[in-house]
Amino acid sequence: MKRQFGFTLIELMIVVAIIGILAAIAIPTFMQYMTTAKSSEAATNLKRIMDGVQIYYNKHGQLPSGTLDAQWVPNQVCSQQTGTPSGKCVPGEGSSGGYKLEDTWKKTPWKDIKFALTKPHDFNYYYDPSSISIITSIPSNVSGASGDKFEAAAKADLDGDGTEGTIYGMCGGISKGSIIYSDIIEVQSE
Repeated sequence: MKRQFGFTLIELMIVVAIIGILAAIAIPTFMQYMTTAKSSEAATNLKRIMDGVQIYYNKHGQLPSGTLDAQWVPNQVCSQQTGTPSGKCVPGEGSSGGYKLEDTWKKTPWKDIKFALTKPHDFNYYYDPSSISIITSIPSNVSGASGDKFEAAAKADLDGDGTEGTIYGMCGGISKGSIIYSDIIEVQSE
């Protein structure tokens, strides 16, 4: 009798089923890790913004102005920016698909707090020196501040669906002549 080598159809189906089960477990976990990694950009940069506000306040005795420029910058959804790697916002001079630095980080309030992004990034950023409108649940240490209140926020389209559904923020206020501010607050997630 001649011996046959190979796998039976049932053996192949079992292997495919096992691979499918492993993929069903691994892919959502991997996506969660990617979101967490991308979110660390927002935490780092929001802290940099708040540190810049603190330094500006210590030097000038007032919050950096910026009501005219209180908008999200860059003013486009990073994942929809054309001609850029991995759907990130790319600072540049505008000729290679990036947004122009002079249109964003070289204006008030960003230049006052010495905040600029020079490498590709996932989040758009916002600073408002006159109110807190994005963060709906203000922490007690900030809500009790007797002086002006302000906020900084970051939003991104982390899942690539074209809508910026992830928003993080920090808010602060002036109390007894010094700046106090909150920890990072997740305002909305995708």
